[in-house]
Amino acid sequence: MAEFVEFEELNFKLLVVEELMHKGLLEFPTFPDPENIYACVPLPEAVAYFTALRLTSEQVANVETLNFDGGNEVYQVITPYWDGEDDSFDVTGYGESVKLPNLTEVWSVAPLSEADRAALEARGIKVDAPGPF
Repeated sequence: MAEFVEFEELNFKLLVVEELMHKGLLEFPTFPDPENIYACVPLPEAVAYFTALRLTSEQVANVETLNFDGGNEVYQVITPYWDGEDDSFDVTGYGESVKLPNLTEVWSVAPLSEADRAALEARGIKVDAPGPF
């Protein structure tokens, strides 16, 4: 029986999902286009899908890099017309990275807290992100 890894923060989980999808270990789901393309709001069915998505320890062991960028494809699945210019998908902390045994690098366009940066670097994880402002 597969052992599942639970993530408390959806936005952190989405970074993991993005990496797995780019490695071909998960498929990007599709949802109907919203009627109002200017609404720029998350599709409830997409949020529900990713919230309920269960990842196995075997899957998360394949994650070596986390990349937080406004252009991540998973964000376009959730909010098809999102422009990347707000904090909708900002990760509040990287503490859950301990659930990723083979993580070697975190790249982020958003600043990381000093505590997150120090904790990641203490584990030998390369951090490429602005510092806190």
